[in-house]
Amino acid sequence: MSEPVWVDTDRMGVVIPQIVELDQQAAAARSGLLEGLAPLSNAAGTDDAAAKAFYASHNATRDMVVSALSDFSKIANGMVTGVHTMVRGYEATEQGNTVPNFGGGDNPPPEHTPGDHVRP
Repeated sequence: MSEPVWVDTDRMGVVIPQIVELDQQAAAARSGLLEGLAPLSNAAGTDDAAAKAFYASHNATRDMVVSALSDFSKIANGMVTGVHTMVRGYEATEQGNTVPNFGGGDNPPPEHTPGDHVRP
């Protein structure tokens, strides 16, 4: 028989606000980038060769950064969903567990506090 695994779901949940905060910071950076670059959109002109060269060299990079920040948000949201799902799963497992009879007396069952979960 394998040893039980103890999972502290309270501690797992601590990361959720941290991930949400990082996501908010990335969203603010994305918005700030787009807002900051908007007034510069015609800084090099629009029709001449210099303007076209400027756009060709800078727009692709801007688009990659904006896309990466958007992708980060999707990843962060997926991480939050995943942690929530794991916590709910461990808590559901805990509800279904029973403490085995360790013989009582000098051999009591192991102690655990709410938030510590056993996975068989």
